[in-house]
Amino acid sequence: IASGSETVVPPVPGLKEGLAAGFVVTNREVLDMKELPRDLVVIGGGVIGLEMAAYYAAVGSQVTVIEMLDHIAGPTDREISTMLQKELEKKGVTFLLGHKCLSVEPGTVYAETPKGEKISIAADKVLLSIGRRANYMNIGLESIGVETDRPGIITDNLCRTNVPDVYAIGD
Repeated sequence: IASGSETVVPPVPGLKEGLAAGFVVTNREVLDMKELPRDLVVIGGGVIGLEMAAYYAAVGSQVTVIEMLDHIAGPTDREISTMLQKELEKKGVTFLLGHKCLSVEPGTVYAETPKGEKISIAADKVLLSIGRRANYMNIGLESIGVETDRPGIITDNLCRTNVPDVYAIGD
């Protein structure tokens, strides 16, 4: 079983519409962009968002990362994430930590600061990078008895499911 994954799209006004219009991109579309955005807003300070932030800052975009947590790189050791943040800031990346994305519209992302203030951030493009979700629902697994849990298909360290001769791969 290799069913892939999909981008997690939170219920933020304007995100679905932005994805449909191409103003908001995911980790897939960001690699296909033909023009360099002047202002790129990255929603999510995880691995993929940081990688793209570093790249686009290096090639000349003004990059702002909005992260709900008070640090970047998720569960990474705090000392390492702090060092990474400082290095990215030297390269021109701006971090808005502890900020919540409120809404997205062409040209602007609205966010809430940790103090509850509403701010706007200019954005030619928005990279939605808060995570991916495994595609395992409604693909017939229940009909053959493959066990699943919330994140996906349950496997052992050899990618075997509970059903003999049925394997599953992925993150």
